[in-house]
Amino acid sequence: MKNVNSLYHLKALGFDIRYNANIFKTFNDHFIRKLDKIILWELFNHSRVLIIGNRDVFKINTYGEDYYIRSLIDILTDLKCDVKFVKFNRRDNNKKEIIKLVKNEGFRHVLLHNVSLLDFYTLRKHNPSLLLVLIIYFTWNRSMPFHRNLLNNIGISIESRLADFLIVTSENIARELKFLGVKNKIITLPPHYECKYCSLRKNIMKYEKLLRELPRIVKATYIGSLNRKRFPLAKIIKLMRRDNRLFNLTIYTADNIGGHNYTINYGNIKVRIVKKILSEEEKCSILSDSHVFIAPCPRTTMDPPISVLEALYHGNIIITL
Repeated sequence: MKNVNSLYHLKALGFDIRYNANIFKTFNDHFIRKLDKIILWELFNHSRVLIIGNRDVFKINTYGEDYYIRSLIDILTDLKCDVKFVKFNRRDNNKKEIIKLVKNEGFRHVLLHNVSLLDFYTLRKHNPSLLLVLIIYFTWNRSMPFHRNLLNNIGISIESRLADFLIVTSENIARELKFLGVKNKIITLPPHYECKYCSLRKNIMKYEKLLRELPRIVKATYIGSLNRKRFPLAKIIKLMRRDNRLFNLTIYTADNIGGHNYTINYGNIKVRIVKKILSEEEKCSILSDSHVFIAPCPRTTMDPPISVLEALYHGNIIITL
């Protein structure tokens, strides 16, 4: 088999390899992490911070946005901030309790995580002196219907006028918000990922070896929703069949697939679908054993996808469509 750089080979098959650029520089650049902490220190500086979300970020383990909030809470706690998270949803009928909490407990900053426009307006109306911080994970999501994306962008335009400043997870989002006419102060705070169960140095060596050449039997992994716009399985199989290698593709999903495990063979490809929510330790074991990770299609999740950071950390080559 001709020894060709794996990224060029996968690109020749038809895969998008955008997520592989400068990945380990990001993980090793401690200056970036220190800069993020300085930004947060200047913003919050020992203050009492309330994070309000539409779901409990500590009970649900399948959303990248919730991972981002949990890591943000950890960083703010390290900076000696008094951080509290509360769930705020009109269905729970706890609006009065939240407003009372904000007034009585002396919170100076309130971070809003996936909160509706109406709830946002209610908080601003009853607490005009609060510093409201809006967190934005994407501006356009291809897995959502057009009208929902349109409403989302209208909502962002209105909410940005009610907020004091915005936190975004990538430079791409910051540029798009400026294009939409958002004039608030925008702070770019990318998500960070570290695994406590394995060594990054060992994973870098694994990645560099895979870059030189993929093995004869490639272990490929996908973790996430089976939404066809996010994960077009038929197209992925079609591209893999162009190769003369054998692919063992394992898919882990929390979606309702009617059973727990399925195994399907397509020529040189063996597909196994497992219905399971993975723990962090299980993810580490799976990704450490994997060679190639299939990322969600661009603009179908938060930017950047947390699953991509997890897979990169564990030395996987990333492909998408």
